[in-house]
Amino acid sequence: MEVPARGWAVAVDIDRQKVFVYRDGELVRTMVCSTGTADKPTPVGEFRIQNRGEWFFSEKYKQGGRWWVSFHNWGEYLFHSVPMDREGRILEEEAARLGHPASHGCVRLSLEDAEWFYRNIPAGTPVTIR
Repeated sequence: MEVPARGWAVAVDIDRQKVFVYRDGELVRTMVCSTGTADKPTPVGEFRIQNRGEWFFSEKYKQGGRWWVSFHNWGEYLFHSVPMDREGRILEEEAARLGHPASHGCVRLSLEDAEWFYRNIPAGTPVTIR
């Protein structure tokens, strides 16, 4: 990924299960993540940060997450916290999978990293996923 000299940029390395955040060409944060599994992969390519929210819950998967930030299809693919139950409690068995492909295509982050991402990465930021 070519890192822009000005502004924010995000790179997701699926092989390494890491997210790299750059600002004005400098690496400012590295985060362990979990991307999609082989049967529900994270989309690869070039995207931009879209909308965001503090909480979601998927009836389909019976999991939710905090601090979501969309990067594709306005809410279909997100950066978000490790999964939680309906009451907002971390699902420990899912949290333990951080650093390994485990999601339904989203990019999972620790609760702390997800909140930092939500609060710091502006809409329109370029995202490269490889």
